[in-house]
Amino acid sequence: MTDKKVTIIAIIIGVIIGMGLVYKIKVVDTLSQLQVVAEKIKTNTSLAATRVEDCRSLPMGEAPCGGPSFYHVYSTVGSNVELLEELASEYQRLEKRLNYEEGAGGICVITPEPTLVIVDGNCAALDPRSPHMRGL
Repeated sequence: MTDKKVTIIAIIIGVIIGMGLVYKIKVVDTLSQLQVVAEKIKTNTSLAATRVEDCRSLPMGEAPCGGPSFYHVYSTVGSNVELLEELASEYQRLEKRLNYEEGAGGICVITPEPTLVIVDGNCAALDPRSPHMRGL
């Protein structure tokens, strides 16, 4: 094999390895951003309520086939609803990007919106598939 061919092969291998590192850096960056948004959601969420009418759930994330990954339960009494909606939108955008970056696939199951109840003075999801803060 000539020196020129060896050099070309080395360059191709270097490019392939570099692309893998860039991919990993993108995924780590997106995961980091998701964690920051999740922490902001937790910080700005109140569950305290005396009436179930004060309880709400926000669709969160983006399942690989579309629709929310889960629902986030909160109380309108002590939560900044407008901020939570903005953060939920940002979380959805980031999870959609992560799905793209990872080439995620799924079984395309629709995540049902949970039935909300009051438990010990706090809003909660009755459906065990959508517990409060799942995924955050």
